[in-house]
Amino acid sequence: MVVEETALELIALTYDAVLASERWPAFMERLVKVVGARSALLREVEYNTGAVGLFETVGYDPAYVAAYRKYFVRLDIFAEAFVSLPIGAIRRGDEVVPWERQRKTEFYNDYFAPLKIRHVLGGTLSRNQEYQLQFAMQREPGQGDFDEEDMRLIRLVTPHMARAAQIYHQVAEVTDLKQWALSALDSLRIGVILLDGRGEPVHLNRAADRLVAGRHGLTVRRHGLSLHSATETAKLRSLIDDAARVATGKGIIAGDCLRVRSSGGGEATLQFQVIPLPRDISEHSWRHSLTDSCVAVFISTPGGPRLPWQRVADMHGLTRAEARLASLLAEGISLEEAAEALLVSVQTVRSHLKSVFSKTGVTRQAELVALLLTDMLATE
Repeated sequence: MVVEETALELIALTYDAVLASERWPAFMERLVKVVGARSALLREVEYNTGAVGLFETVGYDPAYVAAYRKYFVRLDIFAEAFVSLPIGAIRRGDEVVPWERQRKTEFYNDYFAPLKIRHVLGGTLSRNQEYQLQFAMQREPGQGDFDEEDMRLIRLVTPHMARAAQIYHQVAEVTDLKQWALSALDSLRIGVILLDGRGEPVHLNRAADRLVAGRHGLTVRRHGLSLHSATETAKLRSLIDDAARVATGKGIIAGDCLRVRSSGGGEATLQFQVIPLPRDISEHSWRHSLTDSCVAVFISTPGGPRLPWQRVADMHGLTRAEARLASLLAEGISLEEAAEALLVSVQTVRSHLKSVFSKTGVTRQAELVALLLTDMLATE
């Protein structure tokens, strides 16, 4: 009964480590103390390449952890046993590699002996195409070998260690993907604010932070975005609500834009383009790491950064003239303003726009802008 109670305590500690990686050492320290070992490790190894992934230890000199990664992984006398034993099988070191053979190896004399390791207990918890996850405990020469009660306890705990490590990896992967996605947003020169279905901000990229700090009249609060005019704030929030309904499957029309004069005075204006974020916006990150956000607000100023027309041309098979027009329209300007910027007639612009609509499959300028901005968000 004591073994079962101890096992339950240790199992609880393993799942604590899933949510906070810094708790792995606490779990392993408790395990070492309960079993009366000197050290323990949880490690991922790919012996064919000598690659070592996760390597959590207690009772190990960090220099020896680094030495194993760099050199001793290729000399590990227990490698064959780790590879060949069934998943979950726990064995003593002397059972798989006789002591007389161990003591004559470079691995024992240059790695185990300086660490004062004599007795080993361990096994492989899981395997995949990249790594096998190993667990092992060690004792010094005077401590004696592990007994049957130690083996029983470890066999109760190790399946949960394997599951906890698997969950830990999944959590870590999601965290890494989220950081990748947010870093990609920060690389954009146009302001982007991600909002959840309630219109509450999830993330501002660096360009958006600069615009907010620039005294243009845009304020970002926990409950949503505000402009210096109550009327303009209502218009912006209405666009956000429409986009959120589309993103959650409750609406069919969204993607309009709003132009407002900066509160800083002069002729400066801010251009807001609000689009719903489809769940499959990127196969790499969005559906995993930013699932709370469903609306993107793109913010730009006249003369500010534009979509690279070369990218627009490549992605949608547009001519140079068509792509330059599409990039300008992404700023929310009128056809007349685009014609003036491109030094062509309005009739020519209308002809190019008709061709752009045909090639991109949209029917409205707002839909075109939403498509182009979504492309930029998904490919940066």
